Amino acid sequence: MKIILIGAPFFTEKLEKLLNEYDNNKYIFLDLSNSNIDKLMYLIKILSADFIYFNSSYVCCSKAVSLALFFKKKIVFHWTGTDVTTAISRFNDNMHNNKYISNVIHKSAATWLIEELKGIGVDAGYLPDYVYEDFDKEILVPDKFVVLTYVGKGREIFYGIDTIIDLAIDFPDIEFRIAGISEYNFRNIPLNINLLGWVDMKSEYENCVIYIRYPEHDGEPHSVKEALSYGKVVVYNRDYPFVEYVKNYDDILKVFSGVLHK
Repeated sequence: MKIILIGAPFFTEKLEKLLNEYDNNKYIFLDLSNSNIDKLMYLIKILSADFIYFNSSYVCCSKAVSLALFFKKKIVFHWTGTDVTTAISRFNDNMHNNKYISNVIHKSAATWLIEELKGIGVDAGYLPDYVYEDFDKEILVPDKFVVLTYVGKGREIFYGIDTIIDLAIDFPDIEFRIAGISEYNFRNIPLNINLLGWVDMKSEYENCVIYIRYPEHDGEPHSVKEALSYGKVVVYNRDYPFVEYVKNYDDILKVFSGVLHK
């Protein structure tokens, strides 16, 4: 079979590589967001494709999806997080196409998203997102106490930057490292926060003690799985296996106190 993979390049390219090594099907990644060549290739390759896999999902308004529906291709939507909130908003505003719901195979990367999707008529099965890190690795003990997190550029509030800044103020002797952004101008950044920008996360995971994931809404993030694979204490505001599940700021303080006094 020939399967076209569409989604964010950072993850979907890795998925293409892994799947092509796994079996004899042909997996083809196309970056429809950034490449005009890939858009042209999609028009050509969709004719002979058996499946179209979208690593981001919709209830309307995608030319790529509409074209796949027109050619009656089998389509898989893999709901991952923010696409769910966008879909709910568009559904509630009556900006949805019923074919995107009824003529598609729906999968969810997180169990809690399944219930959210039911509210818009999407019946999704659970399919954990792929993991490409080697879990059989040496667990290193850092030389100092470092807290790591990720904040998306342009979505800093959504990713919980205010909580991280508050923690840095409450724990001035601990270094906090934020990947994903290199500047932030809406609050004063304490001296014990380092804004890393886009970096190699491998060394960051190795050198931290705690990894924090505290967004307003989430799927089943790669970063949580990766941090766990490095043996780190993961503070997360979703009830997920092996993490320190926190519901509010006081819960985070309790986790920090427990780790610091071990």
